[in-house]
Amino acid sequence: MGFFKELWKNQPNTVMGFGALLILIGFFNAVQQGTPPTVKNQSREDRVAEYNQQPDVKYMKACARQLRIDRVNWYLDEKGITDNFERLEVLETTDLFDSDKPYQLMESYKRLGIPPKTGRNLPFVNCVPSLKDQVPEEFLRRMGY
Repeated sequence: MGFFKELWKNQPNTVMGFGALLILIGFFNAVQQGTPPTVKNQSREDRVAEYNQQPDVKYMKACARQLRIDRVNWYLDEKGITDNFERLEVLETTDLFDSDKPYQLMESYKRLGIPPKTGRNLPFVNCVPSLKDQVPEEFLRRMGY
């Protein structure tokens, strides 16, 4: 006990600093123990994979994929590319499936008042599962439904 009295008299800042350090250590331990660790049951990839297996999601993805194929085919027809080897070359050298080029071409036709060369408009199908009965049978057949 005498040691602490002597230490307090000679170096009071050291004693107060050590006391403050002990209080901070106790505070941080209480904070860490106060919040339980959260455990995730499923990873994000598992949830996405489970979501993608739902029938409505599978239908919408298949519909969008087939619509994209129809639009690319329409675009190539409008550009006058009818030879399959030319089509393959265009598809391999461009990002036509991921671009807006078919839509932009149709918009330019509308803006300029020009009818499409093939006489067909840009393909459009509403891919909402509740409107599945309004989708043309031929389109459903091509997309596997």
